[in-house]
Amino acid sequence: MSRAAIMLLEGLTEEVLYLSLLKRLYETEDAGIDNLPKSLREYLEPLGIGRRIKSLIIKPSLTYVIVINCGGYEQIKSMLKFLLRRSELKDVIK
Repeated sequence: MSRAAIMLLEGLTEEVLYLSLLKRLYETEDAGIDNLPKSLREYLEPLGIGRRIKSLIIKPSLTYVIVINCGGYEQIKSMLKFLLRRSELKDVIK
């Protein structure tokens, strides 16, 4: 069974820092949006999947790590509200 963690980050500096830390600390590979589980991919699609969303997989534990560059502190708050209100959340949690 795979797991997922979503990290909402303020900007490019945090994105670079956390991506490099995750790659150094864990055995990770770039997952690519197309390789995510269907429910997780559908949950993230309205966010405008592209350069602002990066995904990694931690191989030993089959954990997907989704890193979202929100582009500012206020955007983090609004992104979190948006994600928590999505009706697909219950399907992703299962």
